[in-house]
Amino acid sequence: MHQPGTDSGVSQVNSPDSPIDDYLNFVTGLYGTAVAWNQGDPNVRVLEYMRYPRYTSTYRGWTHIIPDPDPAWIAYAEANGPTRVVSYVGPVAGLSIDVDHFAAVANGVTVHGQGTGITTNVGDFSGWGGDLTTFYAEWGRDSDTTASGYTYCMDRLAKIDTVSTFEMSDLIADVDGYLVGMNIHGRSETIVDAVQNLLQGGGALSRFKRFYDARYNGDNTNAFDTTKDMLTDGTDPDVSELRIAAIQKTAGSLTLMPVMLPDDVLNPARPWWLIGAASRRHVRRPQFLSVLTAIRVRLQPTTFGV
Repeated sequence: MHQPGTDSGVSQVNSPDSPIDDYLNFVTGLYGTAVAWNQGDPNVRVLEYMRYPRYTSTYRGWTHIIPDPDPAWIAYAEANGPTRVVSYVGPVAGLSIDVDHFAAVANGVTVHGQGTGITTNVGDFSGWGGDLTTFYAEWGRDSDTTASGYTYCMDRLAKIDTVSTFEMSDLIADVDGYLVGMNIHGRSETIVDAVQNLLQGGGALSRFKRFYDARYNGDNTNAFDTTKDMLTDGTDPDVSELRIAAIQKTAGSLTLMPVMLPDDVLNPARPWWLIGAASRRHVRRPQFLSVLTAIRVRLQPTTFGV
């Protein structure tokens, strides 16, 4: 049991992964602690504690997406709740999954849900959308050494053996956070039931297909259009603000925003090299949104082999 006031989740470097049963027991025990505290939705309280302190205003500016946890709740949980589990070994790929990443996504989705159709919202940005936006910025930062956005995406997006801002373990946390968050958002399950159903009895085997079907209607074109909306649409001021902040924080204030690229460049149906040489000279990173094609490929459930 952690002492009140300690920041047990600040550093995850060299923290040992926990067995899956320890993680499930942690979720169950923390839910009981939240019920005993009896202030607000215990599902949300659990997610708040699990994402604290890394996904808060102190470290990541997360108050733009979800409010900071009540310090009184954090102190109560540390004094009365189970020992914190920082990460666990996933039941399918055997990857280390950060509990606070998953919880931040699930918390955002629980509060905001998802966008309608191909339209994205803050709930989407809390997970896959935010990681994808940061990955865009990472490519922009590295484009002098990797000119092709498509190649960069295929080499580094959701890979197991490559370090990036959007590794496979990040995608798993995003997908699991979405699935659990939507179940809580719809009030169909408690977080205990949602996490157990996801990670036990083969539930993790179908996680990507269920996410793909639920968020993108199981359709490649829908996935492409939703991804493009996340990166370029400006109708939701909250998403726009978050997008700009994420890109500039990662790649600098002079980085070209996706919406600033010509539509011919954004649309992979017309390869970027068909654009006139004069136009190319004025586009700092003409290939970037060819990554959308790569994203569409990698979002297909068969790509992940699960």
